[in-house]
Amino acid sequence: MALELLVPLLFGLVALGGVAVAAWGLFELRLAYRIYANEPVSVLETPRGGPVEVGGAVEPDREPLESPFTGTACVAYEYAVEEKRRKTRSTSTGAATRTTWETIDSGRAAVPFRIDDGSGSALVDPAGADFRLSSEGAIRVRGGERPPEPIARFVRENEDVPDENRSIGIGPLEFATGRDRRYRERRLDVGETAHVLGVAHFDTSAARASGQVNAVIGAADPPREAGLPGRLRHRLFGPPFLVSDASERRTALRVAARGLGALALGVVPAGFVLLVLL
Repeated sequence: MALELLVPLLFGLVALGGVAVAAWGLFELRLAYRIYANEPVSVLETPRGGPVEVGGAVEPDREPLESPFTGTACVAYEYAVEEKRRKTRSTSTGAATRTTWETIDSGRAAVPFRIDDGSGSALVDPAGADFRLSSEGAIRVRGGERPPEPIARFVRENEDVPDENRSIGIGPLEFATGRDRRYRERRLDVGETAHVLGVAHFDTSAARASGQVNAVIGAADPPREAGLPGRLRHRLFGPPFLVSDASERRTALRVAARGLGALALGVVPAGFVLLVLL
């Protein structure tokens, strides 16, 4: 009896997971269409308020960040530390060992910045932004090797990432004992071109120099008295706040690719379950 209940339950969970992933893919495709179909506005129009889409050069509004692995001046970054590990499992023919890269630490940071399209510059508040940044590649450091100084400083200051620059000496020979690592970062660099989709708010304190406009671009304000259903509806269907390090067209293509991939990934298990049940 328990088995008769367990099988439909597992099929139901697989189908539900597939539907959820496919739904997320549809939201991504909807966002891609919105980015591609809408024309970016001039920064000079942002003080009017409301949903806006602007593109331009990134300028720091204050002291820029320093990316953790390359020390590059930027206004936003995401990072991940991956470690090479070997896992052994028993099989019918003996023990099998496979090598995987596991993420042992990750994080992100961002500071307010300005976006300048030539007509003026508007302040962007990154709180709550969905950053879509391209990968800057991976810096690989073998176990027992001393990493470049920015990474060495990051390891010294981060308790979650122990030093793998370890080795043992046997007579004249020395053997590395630390694990291999890959250090990845994505950045929005100072001077880079960005595309921002968000909500503009009129703010007289945002302009402090010539060429700056009285507007802050950021996330839409959530409804105050709508309760949990209203906040959830705002989260799912409210104006998006996206920051990309690519042009409008490339940003739309990136989002569409993620949406199509998620849609395919979700439809396959859900369709399989339906075929089995029918």
